[in-house]
Amino acid sequence: MGAWAKNIYLKLAPNSRLIKTILNIKQLYKTFMKKYPASDLAMFKKIIDDKLSKSLEELRLLKETTTGKDTNGTDDTSWKFSPDDCPQYASKEEATIMAHKQELFIVGLRNALIRIQQGTYGVCSISGELIDRNRLLAVPHTMYNINAKKSIQPNTNTEEI
Repeated sequence: MGAWAKNIYLKLAPNSRLIKTILNIKQLYKTFMKKYPASDLAMFKKIIDDKLSKSLEELRLLKETTTGKDTNGTDDTSWKFSPDDCPQYASKEEATIMAHKQELFIVGLRNALIRIQQGTYGVCSISGELIDRNRLLAVPHTMYNINAKKSIQPNTNTEEI
């Protein structure tokens, strides 16, 4: 302990609650200063960029399916409705749902790129601990380590997280 720290400690010794608070702040600082090295962040950035480009292409294809750009646009304008048309409409509805999920995934990937730029990528936003490397490889847009994710969703299996 340095001389300045001893002086502060001696002045604050009667107030041990304040000392505990200072030590807690110091521990929090150390916890939140954990991060992956630049080489790992570059690897994760490449993985995320690849997934982002594939996801954008999938989203484009899904939107084409839902808008019907590959047809002449008169398929669903007929005044007659046949039960044979139900699979076509169900397919469009499924594609719309999948497109929405894809958009959410893309937002998550873009947010992960922002966290890489800010230097907070790979740090759990709840516990402040580093997220396991294998988890980041499997789910590169995650913001939580497995324990924090379980605390958010307590009734889920680990395999689904």
